[in-house]
Amino acid sequence: MPGSSSGTLLVVVQGAVGGQLAAPYYTEKGLTMGCKVCRYLGWIANPKTRQADPCPECGGRAAPGMPMHEDTILYPTLRKYVRETSPESYLEIGTREGASLATVIVADTDRHIKRLAIVDPWGGDFGGSGRGNHLHIERLLADLKYTGEALFYDDYSRHVLKKVRGCFDLILVDGDHSAPGCLFDMTTSIEKLCVGGLMIIDDVTHPEHSYLMDVVEKFCLEHSDITMIYASTEYSGVAVLQKNKKVESVKNV
Repeated sequence: MPGSSSGTLLVVVQGAVGGQLAAPYYTEKGLTMGCKVCRYLGWIANPKTRQADPCPECGGRAAPGMPMHEDTILYPTLRKYVRETSPESYLEIGTREGASLATVIVADTDRHIKRLAIVDPWGGDFGGSGRGNHLHIERLLADLKYTGEALFYDDYSRHVLKKVRGCFDLILVDGDHSAPGCLFDMTTSIEKLCVGGLMIIDDVTHPEHSYLMDVVEKFCLEHSDITMIYASTEYSGVAVLQKNKKVESVKNV
């Protein structure tokens, strides 16, 4: 976003693959480039020339970039709260090519995060990567020099989210965008959110999913231990919920 405190050049990489863009993520050293062949995100381009060596994944060339603002409110929101709260654990529902995950890891400059749980079926439906496995995320984490624990749950959240163990300081809900699917992810995740922890829900005002803000607001009303501390309608929208001290939920009748 213009005026970003990081001082990092913000460029959106135009890497059309199957009609979709190769999303970049941003480091303190510069911009990562997305390969226009395989969309791998794991190497840094020169921030002035936006050139990079051949893709280490497939040998393809970096896609050309153009100066723009970030096209989502999610990434600056993730950076803000990672830097302000220093989470030690992170659960991500809906990872795709890893741009959100990388944003979190890069923002965690002091390496507080020691435990990751990643939920994604890696299929081609619902905007998924269609890769079929999480090997590209393992390589991405290695490139980012992440050395903590990373557990992968390679299926839809409705099948595996309840199997995720432990409590998390930060949770991103960016998977099933149907009203029942998002509600399931929030309801199941809230039991895994540490007291004082944050749950971020993406795309709450997206034109194709504009009903999600109503789902989130109703969820907050029905859970007295949850407070919405931030919401934005910019771009596709985002909401940030915080878990307070545990009290019995109040259900609307």
